[in-house]
Amino acid sequence: MLPVLLKVGPITITIIGLMISISFLLASFSIWKKGKEENFDENELMDGVILVSLISFIFSRLSYFLFNPHKLNSFFSLFEFIKTPGYVWAGALIAGIIVLIIFCQKRKWDFFRIGDLSVFGLSMGFILTHLGYFISQVELNRFFFQPHLYYFIFFIFLYIALNLLEKNYRSFEWYKNKRGEANPGFILLSFLLLSTLTNLIIRTIFNSSFSFFNPYFITDLFIIIITIFLFYVRTGKSNLTINFPWFKKRKDNYLKKTNSGPHLKAGMEANK
Repeated sequence: MLPVLLKVGPITITIIGLMISISFLLASFSIWKKGKEENFDENELMDGVILVSLISFIFSRLSYFLFNPHKLNSFFSLFEFIKTPGYVWAGALIAGIIVLIIFCQKRKWDFFRIGDLSVFGLSMGFILTHLGYFISQVELNRFFFQPHLYYFIFFIFLYIALNLLEKNYRSFEWYKNKRGEANPGFILLSFLLLSTLTNLIIRTIFNSSFSFFNPYFITDLFIIIITIFLFYVRTGKSNLTINFPWFKKRKDNYLKKTNSGPHLKAGMEANK
């Protein structure tokens, strides 16, 4: 096991820390390069990368102690990355998506387009991160029993698969909308679905005290359900409509009012 590469006084450089730093730089470069090809503003794109990365890291760390409160001995435990390591993928993911949605809305960017070009950098980042965890924790007598080995292999295949999907998904008939076009978001949703499903499976296999009420399992399952739902909606073929006035614009509400009050349509009546 080689968790520490160099220690000079209070400064400690670990394999995990080094790999995370390299993965951040590599992921940022990939997002910047693809964003430049899509004609997004380069400076604002990098601002978004730094902001989303920072918030995701903070919430990933907070989520770890929220799911494992017995490990939070004091406030300073949050900053003891070597003594008390731990991050939660789902916490980083949810926080990152929320921040990215807000960031895109303020700049009138398409969130799904940004998401599609970002996942390639994220995949490369996760490859290096899990490699760092594997090297720092590997034991020769338990070489094939390290979960990070399988995360590392998975993200290599996921990166290859995403590149193939990026070239071909626009021809998938089931994903095309009513106009015969493929909406942005396919690559992002594929990344979320496959990575979260794999995370759930690997965590379940290597967790000896598995429970359906485990917060990790519940969070992963929630993300998978939401992703499948978004896949259904993004095809543009869903008949999902909400016809109640409070979901519509104010002017539509007034048009539907009668002397006896608002008329609510639902079910078959709403389709007439």
